[in-house]
Formats: sequence, C-alpha cells, structure tokens
Amino acid sequence: MSDFAARDIFEARIQQAIGDLQQRQLDRLMVAMGTPPRLGNVPSSLWTEFKHEMTDLVTPMLRDVYNASAIQFAHGLPVGVDWNQVNERAASWAEKHAGVLIKKVDRHSLDVVRQTVPQYFRQDWTMDDLRAKLTSTFGPVRGGMIATSEVTTAAAEGELGIVREIKAENPGIVMVGIWNTNNDAIVRKCETCWPLHNVRANKQGWFIHPQTGMAYRRPGAHTRCRCWLNHEIVNLDQASARDFGVSSVERSAER
Repeated sequence: MSDFAARDIFEARIQQAIGDLQQRQLDRLMVAMGTPPRLGNVPSSLWTEFKHEMTDLVTPMLRDVYNASAIQFAHGLPVGVDWNQVNERAASWAEKHAGVLIKKVDRHSLDVVRQTVPQYFRQDWTMDDLRAKLTSTFGPVRGGMIATSEVTTAAAEGELGIVREIKAENPGIVMVGIWNTNNDAIVRKCETCWPLHNVRANKQGWFIHPQTGMAYRRPGAHTRCRCWLNHEIVNLDQASARDFGVSSVERSAER
C-alpha cells in the first residue's frame, strides 16, 4: 500500500483543532494565574478541564484516521472483513490511545509552565512576553507535532486492525508487514527511519532496526515520524525463514 492518502488532510485538520483549543486554554490559564503570574492561583480543576477537553477533541479524530486507513488498505483485498468489528476496534483503540496521549501532553504542558513562569520575574518580562513564550506549547506549533505523530500512529493501527481481522477470520492466510518511508533527502538523514525502510516484520510482528536492534511494533518511531506500513499476503507454504526471521538482538520498545 502507498502512504496513507488522507494524511495531509487529517494532519491539517488535527493541527488546526488542537491549536485553536490550546489557544483558548492558554487564555484561561493566563487569567487564572493572575498578574503577576502565580501557579498556585490555578485550581487543579482547570487542568482537569483541559484534559477532558483535549480527550473529547482528539478521540474521534484518531478514530476517523484509523477507519480511513483501514478502508484504504482493505480496498482491493481478495478477502472481506467484518466492518462492525473494525469499527469497534477503531473506537476502542482511539479511546485508549487518546487517554495515554493526553496524559503525556498535559504532563509536558504543566512542566513547561512550571519552568517558564519563574522567568517572568527573573527576566523582567511583561505578561505578553510570558504568553508569547507559552504559545509554542499552547498553540499551532505543538498542535502540528501532535498531528503529524498521531496521524502516523492511527493510520498504522488502522491497517493493523484489518490485518488482525483477516487473520481471525482466515487462519490459513499469512500477512507480512513491511515498513515504508519516503525516499527523500530529509528521511535519508534520519538514523531511525531510513534503515527501517523495506524492513519486514519478524514472526512476532516486530520490525527490528538493522543497526540498533531496537524493535518497533509499528510507525511512528519518533516525534513527527511519517512512515507507514504495507502488508503482503502469502500462503502458509510460501512463508520463508527470511520473511519471519528473528533478529538475535531484540529489545522490545513498543512505540
């Protein structure tokens, strides 16, 4: 399969949505801190509201990416799938993954605020200066990083969801995963992604980095990763040791 066809559309949509929400959240945070800014003025309930708002925003978008990728991959396959099962997998995965993602986002945001607010006093900043410094975390730049990374993750999970469905319904079919990435000047400089290009998953479904031995379950391998998966269908009697060879060095680092 080629790269996820709707990648750019979903990345732009998610970046815009997250950026807009975080700008509104920054407005409320600035008011809550007061002038001069005091983190102690911010009630814990406000951070809880931020978490729920972000979760409610991101979860359905992750589900939509998963489903769109699943549909793209399933198109033209010689076997059918139970779309009710696929949709249930999409909803379940999106809810679980969003919970983990937002915890990381909130933790990072709070850490940045804790590190940045003291600079207001040390550097003799204005409140506008403080807001400008926080905008890189609460705004479109951060939204873009999240959008790129999470579209890659959700698209890969969508394809893997179809693979799991086919395997469950057709135990005689073997599907071999292949890691793909763009062959361009930027990616060729990436020590993580470029060596993984065209690497085939082992029997356990892990992609083993040929240089580091690090094991990845699926893209993305790092922040802003834009790699994708491709799966080939082979019969059991066609599966070779090369297809399912296990590296002697495997460190399970699921991303």
